[in-house]
Amino acid sequence: MLTYLKTGSTASISGVEKKKHRSMQKIIRHIFLHGDSTCNDIARHIKLSVPSVQTNINELTSDGLIKVNGPRQSSGGRPANTYVLNKESFYILCFTVCRHDVSLTFINSHLELQSDIIVHDIAFKDDSTYLEEICKYIKNLIDTSKIDANRIIGIGLAMPGAINAQEGINYSYTFEQDEALTDLLERRFNLPVFLENDANVLAKAELWQGHARGKKNALVILVSWGIGLGLIINGKIYQGS
Repeated sequence: MLTYLKTGSTASISGVEKKKHRSMQKIIRHIFLHGDSTCNDIARHIKLSVPSVQTNINELTSDGLIKVNGPRQSSGGRPANTYVLNKESFYILCFTVCRHDVSLTFINSHLELQSDIIVHDIAFKDDSTYLEEICKYIKNLIDTSKIDANRIIGIGLAMPGAINAQEGINYSYTFEQDEALTDLLERRFNLPVFLENDANVLAKAELWQGHARGKKNALVILVSWGIGLGLIINGKIYQGS
């Protein structure tokens, strides 16, 4: 059932199944970003028919990925059920690189911490030795946590520097590697890896769950060992060119 949540898992299925797979992902993404939602809410947002969405919701509910959260109050007619993600649906490993340390933890599908935030004091270096230390910390957290490894759907990596999030490349720090950082880590851990500039990660957190939620435009300033800026324009993170 977790194939709905992992990227790159549609290569061996038919065109019809791929379409269904993408629809499932859109439903999960909508609930993840917007919280409890009715079938009509989801259908309107992802531009699918209500019957199709309801069929997919029924299957996701049967698989245990989402659950009924109760009826939504209405001024007339039959109240519609709302749906939320199960807290145990999936987990994401979050890893942050700073100038003098790194930190990592797990969050669940409700963006709740599932382990202590572990901090390792290690000075940042742009070389392969430092990268190997990062891999060691990630592996140790996965191995020692009580989380079902089969429910870990990816790794989110926040770093300073000029980053191409789509390609998974940090142009400021190459770690003496000829391939994209995300490709290297994905091969190492067999999980999707998403690389993003640390200030943009903070901006996304504020947009999804913080003070910028519901705002169209905002500036989010990260003050750490340097100063970073995340831009929210028309409700989206501005990535630059």
